[in-house]
Amino acid sequence: MATKKPKTFDLFAAAGRRTLDAEWPSAYRFPLNQDAAHVEDTVLQDLNDSEHPLIVTGFATLDRLINFVATADNCSEIRVVLGSEPFDSRQASFSIKGPDVPTEIKEYWLERGISVLLSAKLLVCIERLKTRTLLARYVARSTWRLHAKIYVGDNAATIGSSNFTDPGLRNQLEANVRFQRSENAPRAAVKEDHRRYLETKQIAEQFWALGTDYNERLIELLEQLLRLVPWQEAIARASAELLEADWAKRYLRGEYLPGDASLWPSQRLGIAQAL
Repeated sequence: MATKKPKTFDLFAAAGRRTLDAEWPSAYRFPLNQDAAHVEDTVLQDLNDSEHPLIVTGFATLDRLINFVATADNCSEIRVVLGSEPFDSRQASFSIKGPDVPTEIKEYWLERGISVLLSAKLLVCIERLKTRTLLARYVARSTWRLHAKIYVGDNAATIGSSNFTDPGLRNQLEANVRFQRSENAPRAAVKEDHRRYLETKQIAEQFWALGTDYNERLIELLEQLLRLVPWQEAIARASAELLEADWAKRYLRGEYLPGDASLWPSQRLGIAQAL
């Protein structure tokens, strides 16, 4: 007679069911990664809609920052404060032993490398650093390490656990709170939200004030990363980008197709390949 297998409790499956059934607060007040919503849906919109965004995040986010900076057409000035990452958290203390933060960033990214997909955006980022429409700082090691994650736009600020990475903005279970700017608002709750926005911005500004200019050393690092792309990968990606024609969108909109002219995708592709 066959014996029945004992019933086991699937913790992860149960947790998944509870997650799907649970009610979550508004993503506009608490940006989370849950169901179809992601932190980036709210945070990136706030930053892209701002003329002067301020980002406080860890240095492992450099690739995602490059992508944002190169496409943030509405931003006239972007400020970024890079903090440390807890990779060596097994140390007994975080004193000034070991490399400084710029050396730590450089070693991390030269070993890791950067995707050839970001090559064109990386050039845009270098140009923004040189013209100082992108300002980068790092907080030097002292008694404390900077580990904050804050995203301040002109009209909203988010503070919480999400790093400016794909896991932090899309995949991991994170907890963040968002405050909106709303001056001269009649409702007490909205006034309180505005006050919290100003206080969150104040914290980010204090971290900015603690920072050391990183523009020149970051330019040097990005130029080194450009040279570390294998030639086979570079040719393959360049060919693909030419054929896919995404690069030509701004030229088609401007010089070649002024006004509101609309084309089928196949027509845009043909013109771009001809160009």
